[in-house]
Amino acid sequence: MAKKPLRTILVVLCVVVLFGCEPASDNEKQNQEQVSQQGQEELFAAEWQMMSEEIAELGPWLMSQPDVLREDPQVVLDGYRYLSMLLYAGLKNHLLNADTDRPKFITNFDDLVGYTGDHRDGIYRTANIDPNGTYRVVTRPQGGLPATATLQTMTGFWQPGLGGKTVLTKNLYDFSGSSDGSYEIIFSKEQQGVNHFPLDDIATGILMREYTADDEKQKPFALTIERIDQPLTVPKESDSQQSLNKKIDNAVGMVKVVATQFLNLTRICRSEINGIKLLEDASAFGGSQENKYYMGSWELDDDEALVIEVKPIEAAYWSISGLNFWAQGLSHSDIPGEINNYGAVVDPDNYVRIVVSHEDSGYANWISTGGLRVGLLLGRFNFIKEEEQVTYSKINIQEIEEVMASNSAKVTPEERVRQLEKTRMGVLRRYNR
Repeated sequence: MAKKPLRTILVVLCVVVLFGCEPASDNEKQNQEQVSQQGQEELFAAEWQMMSEEIAELGPWLMSQPDVLREDPQVVLDGYRYLSMLLYAGLKNHLLNADTDRPKFITNFDDLVGYTGDHRDGIYRTANIDPNGTYRVVTRPQGGLPATATLQTMTGFWQPGLGGKTVLTKNLYDFSGSSDGSYEIIFSKEQQGVNHFPLDDIATGILMREYTADDEKQKPFALTIERIDQPLTVPKESDSQQSLNKKIDNAVGMVKVVATQFLNLTRICRSEINGIKLLEDASAFGGSQENKYYMGSWELDDDEALVIEVKPIEAAYWSISGLNFWAQGLSHSDIPGEINNYGAVVDPDNYVRIVVSHEDSGYANWISTGGLRVGLLLGRFNFIKEEEQVTYSKINIQEIEEVMASNSAKVTPEERVRQLEKTRMGVLRRYNR
């Protein structure tokens, strides 16, 4: 990171000062140990200070990036909240869950913390791995199966020097399952058994991606991972200085890596204002290789709306969801920010018409902007079997009946409340809130 040269100088100076060059007597060794302890404390204090300075610089750095809408107060406020969430995610992934010998799957996106295009239906769990190791991943059903479930390897999880590019994606349901609906997958470089997922030299992370499109009928898998190419040993409770420095570097560094990469995604989305278009390559953003992605944005005044028409197709899953400027999903539990193929109401002419607007127009398929004048749109079409069709138009809200089909489904205020309650409780139960 930017201050590493200073950190290196401090380490070298401490080594020279603390250990010297001449053999030491017993008294000198005792003195050196006392000085060494004091020097380590000072060194760690300097490390903490540098980390604090790097965190403090993130806000001005982010706001100075090209194409950031600094004139929009909501974009700025959300940007600082975004940095806080990214720092939390970095610490969670790279300080608290960095052990590749004793890996754990952790949930990255939920109803409280979202980033990198999160959405209500998506459950994403990751674990850090050693590409030279062998790992056993076991998934056990907890009810109805998710609409889709994929495993993918990544070049790290957004840490400096590695980023988070997708290496390989496989459909969990293509593997051989047990009679109880569970799957056991071996990740390794060499072929091992029928359910084998090959590891590449650059694969340092595993991601399990599930789409639960109906919380009443679909449940995420119970998921475990263990390293099996070496015996399990008892680790030291505390980190070494080198290990702690590396974890802190990766945790804080993840903030800039994600923010930089997903500002690029924001730029792509905002190249289609009040519209949505196909994204050519999502692998650089950690996307599933089984998805076709659509990117777009809205920029709407209070009296405007965006109407998106989707021709329903045969697919395991598809959805369109709303994000803020920083590619964070709108509140999963409380804002109707997503329409999927399980809940979408199809008009009699066999089209799904989705209204994106600030206020509820009363039509069944509504994506709320959450009050954001500017936002992003992300479409996912997973395991499709025919070509999708997506069109759009921006209108004045007074003209909406001219654009919607005459018999497009509407909901009463009471029905809308029931929709909101169902979504909220489904998300809260999912995360045991």
